[in-house]
Amino acid sequence: RRVVMAAIFGAMSLALGSVGFGFVPLPNLSGAGTILHIPTILGAIVGGPIVGMFCGAIFGFMAMLAFPAFGPFVHLPSRLLIGLVAWAVFVGLTRTKLPTAVAAVAAAIAGSLTNTVV
Repeated sequence: RRVVMAAIFGAMSLALGSVGFGFVPLPNLSGAGTILHIPTILGAIVGGPIVGMFCGAIFGFMAMLAFPAFGPFVHLPSRLLIGLVAWAVFVGLTRTKLPTAVAAVAAAIAGSLTNTVV
């Protein structure tokens, strides 16, 4: 099941990154905004930390190809953390008996903030 989930969400990341929909041109420091963190967060929520980190690695490689100036030490660790943080927040909140939807929204916010801050 995890392999299939990793393949599905990984394919989403590859498709978004290679077609160009994943990186939205914006006038900021990096030159673009991104929606590639969404499959990474969803993969972490649905498939667990390994699936989330796998999708984050694909996201990191796609970002490295699109923006080589920042290098692998910026792109890869920060993208791997997105899946890990989203999964940890989701699991932590579902164990406190919060509704799954609330935990998923909080995990999405935490994953997005991880992408932005780190």
